[in-house]
Amino acid sequence: MKKARLIPFLVIMLSFVLCSSRPFADAREIKIGVLAKRGTEICLKKWVPTAEYLSNRIPGYEFTIVPLSFDQIYSWVRNEKGDFIITNPSFYVELEYWYGINRIATLKNLRLGQPFTEFGGVIFCRSDRTDIRHLKDLKGKTFMAVKETSFGGWRMAWREMKEKGIDPYKDFAKLEFGGTHDAVVYAVRDGKVDAGTVRTDTLERMASEGKIRLGDFYVIHEHGGGKVHLPFLHSTRPYPEWPFAKLRHTPDKLAEEVCIALLEMPPDCEAAIAAKCAGWTIPLNYQSVHDCLKYLRVGPYREFGKITIGDVIRKYWLELVIAGFLFLGVSVSSIGILRLNRNIQKAHEKLQAEVEVRKKTEKRLRESKDKFELLVKSLPSPVYKGQVDWTVDFLDEKVEKLTGYPLLDFITRRRRWCDVVHPEDIELVKKNFIQALKTNKSYFRTYRIKTSEGEIRWVEDRGQIICDNSGNVLHIIGVFNDITEQKLAAEEKKALEAQLYQSEKLASVGQLSAGIAHEINTPTQFAGDNILFLRESFEDIVRVIDTYMKLLEANKEKETNTEITKKLDEIIEEVDLEYLMEEIPRAIEQSLEGVERIATIVRSMKKFAHPGTEEMVPSNINEAIRNTITVCRNEWKYVSEVVTDLDESLPPVPCKIAEINQVILNMIVNA
Repeated sequence: MKKARLIPFLVIMLSFVLCSSRPFADAREIKIGVLAKRGTEICLKKWVPTAEYLSNRIPGYEFTIVPLSFDQIYSWVRNEKGDFIITNPSFYVELEYWYGINRIATLKNLRLGQPFTEFGGVIFCRSDRTDIRHLKDLKGKTFMAVKETSFGGWRMAWREMKEKGIDPYKDFAKLEFGGTHDAVVYAVRDGKVDAGTVRTDTLERMASEGKIRLGDFYVIHEHGGGKVHLPFLHSTRPYPEWPFAKLRHTPDKLAEEVCIALLEMPPDCEAAIAAKCAGWTIPLNYQSVHDCLKYLRVGPYREFGKITIGDVIRKYWLELVIAGFLFLGVSVSSIGILRLNRNIQKAHEKLQAEVEVRKKTEKRLRESKDKFELLVKSLPSPVYKGQVDWTVDFLDEKVEKLTGYPLLDFITRRRRWCDVVHPEDIELVKKNFIQALKTNKSYFRTYRIKTSEGEIRWVEDRGQIICDNSGNVLHIIGVFNDITEQKLAAEEKKALEAQLYQSEKLASVGQLSAGIAHEINTPTQFAGDNILFLRESFEDIVRVIDTYMKLLEANKEKETNTEITKKLDEIIEEVDLEYLMEEIPRAIEQSLEGVERIATIVRSMKKFAHPGTEEMVPSNINEAIRNTITVCRNEWKYVSEVVTDLDESLPPVPCKIAEINQVILNMIVNA
């Protein structure tokens, strides 16, 4: 739609350029930036004729219009992308302060057939909103302005509200910005917001264009406390109209020519008609705009009223330097005198304190020595203080009773403590001591010593390594406790516990003895029966063999002895030789089996009842299970069946095998 509207306008402009009598081929382009408050299309339609007017009035230059949005205007001026700018008074004041632009003319805006060089802002709502008649009624309402940087479309109204104690950013239910003046009017008309603000003449212009009806709106008339004679609907005090300004780099000669051309612009020329103005006038005073921005603390006055340390230093630096030197001189002198007095006083107090400290220290040392001696004497065990090389700095006299060696031997270092340690324990003790040196921690060790009489005693050595801040060993302190009696008592207790355990084990064997006897008795009985059978069978066989030998001798002598042959037949028939030949091997086999069963039970019993060792030794767990099952067979054979699933590849397991046997026995019997 926008492209369609621009086509007729571009055709007119092209025709105007082609019909112009002045050639532009060699003209220098001069860019005029214009704040496009109602959009690019309307901006070009309004201001391009002004550029053409200036191009015709000033030879050698071709003026063009560059529409700028509210967000583009700052960078366009800062980067010097053009030569002149037409903008609202608020932007002008900011750009003048930051980038040095300078006004050369002020617009004579044509409204209601009359030229005006001042304008204001309008705060309005729908006429049917009877709840909004004053600025104070706007609290808690929704509100729309054009842009935060728009002067007529926001900042003028903001100033009036702020003077009435209203903070739009906190007191409004919602604050929005529509982007253009027309968008704000439509938003209020359509009920999208409760109220809005635009520049003066906007409502009249849109009404004359047939876009709205003035009767649909109500305007709040509060003019900053003063009377303002503007023929438009307005709510604020007046401010000067838009200025025409040159950028800092624009040549003054060119600016003078442009200023003259603008001031001479006829109100009935095409440029004035398109801009809806009566031409331009001399630049007005924009102090009222400065006052507005200063009151709102925006733009160049954002930090206005804030006094910083830097501001004070920049304004009063000379006075501050002089005062600083004076203060420094007085301070140095005062400090010197005070320091001298303080040093004298401190020296005196220090001497007195040192005397008192020395007296107290000596007293504490005496008391500490007495307490230490009393403590050492009250302890049942000898206390020592030594070095890492096993020499002794201090040792309690009770060491003589412990070792049998004179105390003087250790004090004079003729004998070191390692000399009394048992030869079999010395390496372990040294290793333990070296480990304690690495960590600088307390240590605890138990070992044997050999007295002067050759007696072996057990000691419990508890010590602490004392180091300086650098970690170097200063000395070692500790105590020797004689634990010989405790050690012997512990060993005796251990032996008694082993005996008790073996007794309990034998008691278990005793409980099983009846069953084991029965298990042994059965194979013994049938083995004995078989032996009796073999003895009788052997006697019968001897009779047969004896008769047979007699018959054999008779045959050798070639004698026929019918009586011997008959007797042999009778004996063979009597003894049932065929039966004996069949049963004897079976009886022998059964006897061997019975003997083997007895041997198995005996071996299992022997291994089960073995006392074992105190140490964990690798043992065959499978064999232990089988032996225990054999020993207690009489306990389960009448009531259940024991099935084993043993891993034959299981390696010997470190354990106390006697305790394992007992556990397996308890499991089977209890089951």
